[in-house]
Amino acid sequence: RLAPECRVVHVIRSAEAVVASLLAASRTDWGRPWAPRRAETAARRWVRCVEAAEAMADRLGPDRFLRVRYESLVDRPAHALARVRRWLGLPDDRDAVEAALRANSRDALRSGGGTPIPTFGEAADASAREPAGFIGDGYRPLGPLDRRRVRRIAQAATRRLDETLRRDPDA
Repeated sequence: RLAPECRVVHVIRSAEAVVASLLAASRTDWGRPWAPRRAETAARRWVRCVEAAEAMADRLGPDRFLRVRYESLVDRPAHALARVRRWLGLPDDRDAVEAALRANSRDALRSGGGTPIPTFGEAADASAREPAGFIGDGYRPLGPLDRRRVRRIAQAATRRLDETLRRDPDA
């Protein structure tokens, strides 16, 4: 209702990776106020977010909703970003894509850099960046017990998402 012509790019990452990241955030001053401290709580949040996004995809349709695998952005960033640009109707500008990749490299992000995210209203004074040192592989993977818990909670949503993504191999 607020943005009737909006377009949504849903970046999809595995439940386990998201939970590990949320738990790492919960151990920082930056994430403590908002990030769950338990794997089960974080997994339920992942499920709610994925289910809400998929419900939105059903309402918006493929012209207004695009799925992009996180792994595609990491493994083949230029290809993934070119796909997003095409979907948005932007010209194929390899120089712009390469400039964005350089500005948002892991090294740039780890040091607190990256492209600023414009914020407005009440959020205008808040940082729209993750803190220096948080980006990358700095968080520890889930232990076996938490992995089992996350898989149990996220199993049905993961299965539905995998079926959807199989129909869109370019995601």
